[in-house]
Amino acid sequence: MDVSYLLVRLQPLAPFHLGKRGIGLEETETFVHADTLFSALCNVWVRCFGRDDLENRFLPSVETSENGSLFQISSAYPYANDVLFFPKPLSPLPVQNVDSKKLKHCRFISEQIFRDLIHGREIVPASQDRIFWLSQAEQDTHAQFDDQFHIWQETEVPRVSLDRVTQASNIFYFSQVTFAEGCGLFFLVNLDASLRPDFEMAIRVLGDTGIGGDRTAGYGQFEPQFSKFTLNIPDNASQAVTLSLLSPRNRAELSNYLGEQSAYELIRRDGWIDSPDGRNYRRRACLMFAEGSVINRSENGMMGRLVDVTPTAPEVQLTHSVYRYGIGFPVPICLREEGV
Repeated sequence: MDVSYLLVRLQPLAPFHLGKRGIGLEETETFVHADTLFSALCNVWVRCFGRDDLENRFLPSVETSENGSLFQISSAYPYANDVLFFPKPLSPLPVQNVDSKKLKHCRFISEQIFRDLIHGREIVPASQDRIFWLSQAEQDTHAQFDDQFHIWQETEVPRVSLDRVTQASNIFYFSQVTFAEGCGLFFLVNLDASLRPDFEMAIRVLGDTGIGGDRTAGYGQFEPQFSKFTLNIPDNASQAVTLSLLSPRNRAELSNYLGEQSAYELIRRDGWIDSPDGRNYRRRACLMFAEGSVINRSENGMMGRLVDVTPTAPEVQLTHSVYRYGIGFPVPICLREEGV
């Protein structure tokens, strides 16, 4: 069965800084989690259409129910020219003669390998020494994918901070990700047609303001490109791989996700609130299923929830609730018993 999504490419106009939990500015992620993308989108939505429109029209379209949702968004993953890369499913892969260390080193798989995997077909990566795998056909078609090619480059930029009292200087390092020419990030969106014009406008504004850290210095700016993406998914799959972070709605839903063939990782998400009401408040932390987790498929295709992470300390003064995006972006996947 063919399913169509809106494909959004983020063509970088500047380096990105996507901070990691527990580390200062010295480390950066190389892709954007769905909850970060969603929070940035909500901030821009308020600027473009007002808080009433966000709370009364947009957020209700996101909430999951028995009738589904009008809006789903994946995390943003790397692309190189016309090759998209998806997170490697965490279940055993149907691949032969691959060293376990090389398999563990892989983080992203190309679009063709992803299409083969979800249908349970055996895969034969062309190169197995990289964090991203391509099929042989993609390797042959794109000559730039040699051993010297890198989609991104991580660099540390020295900076100086001054003590406000003594004016003493202190050097620290700021880590940034710079994408190669023709490379960037992409994400998939499943949304109702009524939301698309406003959504595209909000993404264009987000491209001007930037995403991630140090936006006031121009980091995280991009030019969006919108197109259609069609994926043929298996009809008889009992499992699904999620392309976004996922937070179960309740214990019953959590229990339904887990089975003998489930393979998942948990990730702790917290961080600072970016709101005009106050940027010195921290969100409440929560655990989520990480991207690439393989769990039992739900009957209606909907998984997860918006997590209320509004701080509860008495000194916090916010006029609105704060949510963490934990709605899954499930893609059905057929698993095979054989594999590494």
